This record gives sequence, C-alpha cells and structure tokens, in this order.
Amino acid sequence: MKQIMPVDEKLDHVRKALQESEQRYQSLVDSIPDIVFTLNENGGIISVNNEFVYSLGYPREEILKTPIIDIIHPEDRSKISAAIKVITATGQVIRGLECRIMTRNGAVTYHEINQCGIYGLAGELLYIQGLAHDISERRKAEERITHLKEFNESIFNSIRSGIVVVDPNDSKVIMANRSYLKQVGLAEEAVVGHKYDEINQALVRPAGSPCCLSLLKNTLESGGIFEMDCLRSLDGLETRHFEIATYPIKNQKNEITEIILIERDVTDRRRIEDELKNHVTELSILRDVGEAIQSTLNLDEILHTLLVGVTAGQGLSFNRAFLFLLNQEEGVLEGALAIGPANPEEAGHIWEDLDRKHLSFTELLRSYGDPMTCPNTLVNQVVHKIRIPVTEDKNTLITAMMEGKSFNVIEGLIEGDPTRRIEDDLATRLSSKDFAVVPLYSRSKRIGVLIADNMITRTPIIDQAINSLQIFANHASSAIENSRLYGELEKKYYDLERANNLIREKRAELLEAERLSTVGRMANILAHEVRNPLVVIGGFARSLKEETPPDDPKRDELSIILSETMRLEELVRNVLEYAKFAKPKIQPVSVSDLVRQVVDMVKYELRANHIHFKVDVDEDLPPISADENQMRQVFLNLLFNAIHAMTSGGDLGISAARSGNFVEIKVADSGCGIAEANINKIFSPFFTTKTRGSGLGLHLVSQIISEHGGRIVVASEEDRGTVFTIYIPFA
Repeated sequence: MKQIMPVDEKLDHVRKALQESEQRYQSLVDSIPDIVFTLNENGGIISVNNEFVYSLGYPREEILKTPIIDIIHPEDRSKISAAIKVITATGQVIRGLECRIMTRNGAVTYHEINQCGIYGLAGELLYIQGLAHDISERRKAEERITHLKEFNESIFNSIRSGIVVVDPNDSKVIMANRSYLKQVGLAEEAVVGHKYDEINQALVRPAGSPCCLSLLKNTLESGGIFEMDCLRSLDGLETRHFEIATYPIKNQKNEITEIILIERDVTDRRRIEDELKNHVTELSILRDVGEAIQSTLNLDEILHTLLVGVTAGQGLSFNRAFLFLLNQEEGVLEGALAIGPANPEEAGHIWEDLDRKHLSFTELLRSYGDPMTCPNTLVNQVVHKIRIPVTEDKNTLITAMMEGKSFNVIEGLIEGDPTRRIEDDLATRLSSKDFAVVPLYSRSKRIGVLIADNMITRTPIIDQAINSLQIFANHASSAIENSRLYGELEKKYYDLERANNLIREKRAELLEAERLSTVGRMANILAHEVRNPLVVIGGFARSLKEETPPDDPKRDELSIILSETMRLEELVRNVLEYAKFAKPKIQPVSVSDLVRQVVDMVKYELRANHIHFKVDVDEDLPPISADENQMRQVFLNLLFNAIHAMTSGGDLGISAARSGNFVEIKVADSGCGIAEANINKIFSPFFTTKTRGSGLGLHLVSQIISEHGGRIVVASEEDRGTVFTIYIPFA
C-alpha cells in the first residue's frame, strides 16, 4: 500500500522546488549579455540581471523599486510610459523601442527595448518583463555613416564643376550635383532618370553636333577615360564652352557599374587665353618695333620703322600709314613720310611677294628700300603736299595733335561725335574717308600725328586697333624726341657731370664743416663748463660714500649722485670723442697688446658688476693697420655697452683670430640683447634705448671701423645676449 506524504512535507518539497526553479531562472537571466529587468504595472523595477548592474553601474539594492523612467533620458521617458500603459491596457508586446538609458555616472547609452506582460493563471498581470539590447555602437556607426553621407553630398554639391553619374546600361542619369543643374538650367527631377545624351543634345551648339554620346560609347567599349570640348547655349542666350570628361567606375569583376561625367565651364578661361594670346602677339610686335626704334637715333630710320610696324603683316597690318610732324619754326603740321600701296593692284603684288618671302619683322626692315616691298613714291608725293597751319584749330589733325586725342573716322565722320566731319580736302588727298588718327607727343610736347587706314581691304578699324596704334605712336614719339634731344644732351652731359661732381664735393665739405663746427662748439662748452665740475662732484661723492657707514640713509642718496655724475661724464666723453674724431693715423698695432690694455682699463667695472670675463686672443696674430687710440676707443665702447647690458652680472668675452686677410674680433655678452626692431638703428647717431648715454658710442665705433677699411656686424637675441664682430685688415 502506497504511503501518503504528509501535507507539510509536500509544501516543503514544493517550496524547495520553486526556490530551485527561481535560482535556475535567475542564473539563466544573469547569463544573458543584454539587460533584463522586470517591472510592476506602475513601472517600478522589481528585478534586474547582472548585466544591468554591470553595464549601467546601479547597485541592485539601490535600483529595486525605482521607477524605470528615472534612468531613462528625459526626452525618451514618454516612450517608456506609453509602452507600459499599452502593455497594462491591451497586453500588446512592445518590440524595437529605441531609448536612451542614463548610467549611474551620467553617461548616455542607446538601447533597443522589448517588453511584454507576464500573466497569472487567472489572466491577471503579474509583472512586465523587459529586455534591453545595447545599440550604442550601432548608433555611432549609423551617425558616422550619416555624417559621411552628408559630407560626401556636401563635397559633391560644392564642387564648381558639373558632375553627372550615369547608368551605363541605359545612359540615364543616376545623380547630378548642383553645379551641373545650374549649367544646364534644369531642375533635378528634369535630369535624374532622364537620358544624359538627350539632355545634352538639347543644349549643344551648333544644334545636332555630336557630343557626349561618343564619349559614353568609347568609355563603355574600352573602359578608359575620354575627354572632349562642347559648346552649349541655354535658352538661346550666350554660347559657352565646356570641357567634358568621362570616368568609368568598376566593381571587383572589372565591370563598369557607373560612368561619371565631369563638365567644366571653361568659357572665361578660353576667353582669357585668347586675350592673352592676342596680348602676347601684340607685346611681341611692340617689342620688335620698340627695339628697332630705340636701336637708332637717326630720325629717318625711326620714322621708317614706325610706318613699317604699322603696315606690316608682322605688325598692326594696316594697309597704309601717313606721318605728319610739327614744324615749330614755321608753325605748321606738315607731311613727313608715308608707306603703302597706291591701289589694289599694287597691293596685290606687294603682299604676294611678302607672303612668298616669309620675312620676319627685322628682315622686313632691312629690305625696306626695295621698291617691291615698299613702293611708297606715290603716297609720299601725296603726304608731302599736305601742310596745315597750327592756327587752324578746328582742323581734325590739328585738334588731335593739340588736344592729344585719337579719332576713328568712319565715312568722313568722327566716331562718337557725328556732328564733326573731316575736311573734304584731306579726304580727297588721302582718297579715303575711313581712317584712324592718333597724336604723337612726348612729355606734354606736341610732335605730330599718325594716320592709318585700310583703303585696300576696307577692313573696319576697331578700338583695339586704335589702342595698339597709339602705343606704337607713343614709342615713336619718345624716339623722335630722343633723337632731337640727343645732340644737345650729349654736348651738355660732360659739363653737367663736372658741375655735379663739384656740387657733391662742396656739399660734403659744407656738411662736414657745419657738423664739426656745431659739435666742436658744444664740446668746448662741455669741456670747460661741465666736465671739470662733474669730476669734482664725482670725486666728492665717491669720497663721501666711502666714508659713510653702510647703514646710513645718506649712502643711497650719494649713490644716486655718483651714478648720475658717471652718466654725465660718459655723455661728455662720447660727445668729445665724436667731436674730435679725425682721420686715423694708421700704423701697425698688436691686437693682443691692445686687448690687454683695454681689459686693464675695465677690470674694476667687471668686478663691481659681478661679470665673468674671458679673453681668447691668438698670440701669433700679425699686427693690424690701425690708429691705436681709435681702436682702443672702439673696444672700450663695446665693452662698456656690454657691461651696461648685464645689470645682474653675466658672461663677457673678447676673442681675436685670423679670418683670411683680416683679424676677426668678437665681443660677446650674455646681457639683455637688442630688440629685432632696433637692430638696424643701433649705429645711427643719437639712437639709444637707455635712460643714460648719448647714443653716439656705437655710431663712433661704426665710423672708426669704416675709416680703417673694416666692417662690423651684430647678432643679438633678446634676453640671450649680443655678439659684435669686427673685421680689420692686417698691416
């Protein structure tokens, strides 16, 4: 007979089984790498797994019974609240809810949350089970991808060239940047999805011209890069020039998946290139004519060169040219020279012969006397008969010369002023009513006028041609004026040179005498009225200071008196040295002996200022050619400058060594240095940055070195020190 288990024992058995089941469940939940949590119907946290504690940092005992929305980012709390309401009201399962969860240290993490209700046997809601998967890295990657996409689109649309991506299978546009849409004047929807060649053919000029279809075909067939030029016109307006290139995009199988077309609007560049070519050609012509004109002072050669340059095919290519010069003595503008054919038949012979010979401009000038290349007899007969008094101020040629104006005459009327008609006599003599008139003048001096026409070819004269003609005329004007003045200038040149040399010598002597006179008077006053009292004052102050106990307040006052006295003594000494500066008395001087003397003279100052001094002089140096007293003054000035630059002590050195035919002497200190802005001013007279001193010391040093045929250079760095380097020739 089966034994019946007591009720209490059954209950214990059930409790134990339930406890084991809960432990297995918790162990299973804790092993899940995602956050697992349970909530009550009000959103309070009932339980969490280990991943929750580990990844968010909240202790288990702290987080239990805490509302879930407390750890949700404020902007996402409404999402969680709404989800809990939906679950409690309808039992719906919530999937893929993205929310930001705040960690205990304030960091923000992105999670994808799934939630569902857990119900009892009676259908009552026991709790809400939730699982949160960390998608922070995915969100970062998505943000990076989005940023990269936006960045690429920004670059794509910011490129000034038009870019189109085309499907190689049907030639339809996949995408196009803003520059392309602007170039073709179409909206994006009118481009994307439409065939590229159809879009282009509607714009290409001349209409029906083959353009980009062949480019796409060549790229598809060969997989290479192709380029071509294309002319387009938007709405029948300005025709613009484009350079179009195709670039295939291939996959790993080397199959073309897309074709990129890059279109550059090069209209402005081509226009500038054409203008540049024209300017280069014009400059080349001007150079040749200018060189030819400036290479001679013979007036006839200058005039011939000018007219050949105006009419030659290698020049301005006018048919004919006429030159009129002002006769100052008679007060008339008279014809001087002309060049060009008399009729079309003569022109044909001339130009045919010139084309056959292929002459350069220089060669053309050399063959100028050949009647075939320059049969100017008839035109010269015409021009020599024209004489116009300058008093006829209404005459076209006189007006152009006197007012310095250029005129373009068309059908006998001056362009820009249709009320002004040229003189009938002039038109009859020239056998032309269409020509250009430019003045010849130099330095505001009237010289004459130049006329050029296209009587044979009837080619209209444009403004650019008149501008070039004026440039030619300017060259010729200067050359003509130079030719006229050359003889007179040559005659006066030597007299003027002698006069200038004398003036310079006298001016230098006068300035030197004035300087010496002024400084000498000042020096005498200082010597008699200032220096002697200063010596007495300084002596008394020094004596009183030595007798005054260190703790006596008057000792500081005596120090001030002594310091100011020394400053004034130095000022007087510098001014006196500057005033008595004279030409050096050159004799052989031993550098080592001179350095020893100077060191003995400053050793007290060195000790008093706590300066470590080093001497490095090559004893085998040959003597230098110098005035010993002046060189001693140079070293003293440099050493005292260095001492004054080291108010708190430092290092000071003087060295001397051979450098070719010179002795190289360096005075280096570790003082305050010289500001870069002042480095070029220190040798100027009276320049100083010190509160004491005259600003004459370094100027005197520079003068002495210069008089000795040497040079001095300075290198300095603020707060690091200064090095003066002197080069003096050996005897």
